[in-house]
Order: sequence, then C-alpha cells, then structure tokens
Amino acid sequence: MLKSYLIQENGKILIHKLNASPVVLLWECNIVETNQRYLGPAPMNRAFTLIADSRDGAGKERLDILNSHDGAWGCHTQFNCTDVCPMGISPTRAIQKLKRKEVVHAFKNFF
Repeated sequence: MLKSYLIQENGKILIHKLNASPVVLLWECNIVETNQRYLGPAPMNRAFTLIADSRDGAGKERLDILNSHDGAWGCHTQFNCTDVCPMGISPTRAIQKLKRKEVVHAFKNFF
C-alpha cells in the first residue's frame, strides 16, 4: 500500500497527511477508465513529492510499489490531468520524473 506521509529510516512518522485524490483528475485520466488498478495522477504526484523529500525514509519502498503498469509506467503522458488540475501543478511531469527515478533505482539494485 502506498503511504501518503513521510517516514524516516528509523520508522518514525514525521507528517501524517491523508491524500484525497481530486475527483476531477481521475475522470480526466483515460488510463483510469481502462485499468481500474491504476493509481491515478494525484496519488502518484503525492508519492513523487514524498520521494523527493530528503526526510522521507520510505522512498525505495514507494518506488518499488510504483514500478508497475498500475503505477508510473501506466501513464501515457497525455497531460489531461495537468490541463484540469485545480492546483495548477503538473501531475504528468511528476509521473515522468518518477519513471526516471525508477530507472536509476533499478540500475542501483542491479549492480
């Protein structure tokens, strides 16, 4: 399960903030229509924010969870979620950055 709060390496929870996915982002994402297990843009944007935070000790765990067609690799980069995002952010860009982090993570685990 993808946790939407920061976890330090010692297991201590720093911030506990539930992440309710904006419904509008889900309805604009075409992938959600075809894959009901797809996480969607809002949760992955939140995951990227947490992974990018140096205080988070669960980044590797999050990357492992997102490394699937139901996660970051399911995004087809259509920017529909970015076009309708009420916060004016780009979940699509965050998902693409997650994909790059996935590749780096995979190479580090390979060697």
